[in-house]
Amino acid sequence: MKKNPLSLQLDLEDFLPATEAEKEYMVQMRPSTTFFKDGMKRLLRNKVATVSMIIIIVITLAAIIIPFFWPYSYDTMLGVRPGKPVDASFNNLAPFQYGKTELKRIDAGEKVFPHVFGTDSAGRDYFIRVVYGTRVSLGVGFFASLIGRVIGVTMGSIAAHCGG
Repeated sequence: MKKNPLSLQLDLEDFLPATEAEKEYMVQMRPSTTFFKDGMKRLLRNKVATVSMIIIIVITLAAIIIPFFWPYSYDTMLGVRPGKPVDASFNNLAPFQYGKTELKRIDAGEKVFPHVFGTDSAGRDYFIRVVYGTRVSLGVGFFASLIGRVIGVTMGSIAAHCGG
């Protein structure tokens, strides 16, 4: 008889006690493992969870590492230099476009890093602002889960102490 995995009908054969041969087989074949190894084995078998974990790790590492190497900072307004007139050509740049000053530097042979996401109306680079926003979002998510875990452990401990 073919079993339907979505059926709510219980198969009583699943609840029969194991035979002595089945018990002996399980004792012989089961390798010793730790709780961590077992959890990692289950995680790596689940492809969606594994891919999701890799994506979260890559995003977290990018949010930590990119600001060290990115040539633009979070609050630097491009085109604004003390004692010089404001270069408004940096305002509202589309992705991979350059301001007038940068175009002059490129023509002079200098290498200028592109604005990957463009700039805002104040001439600030969008990409680095997104990276810093990612840092904030990851921090909020981490601390929210930590607070939830602390509350859950506290309430569970009190419930266990009081008898359920």
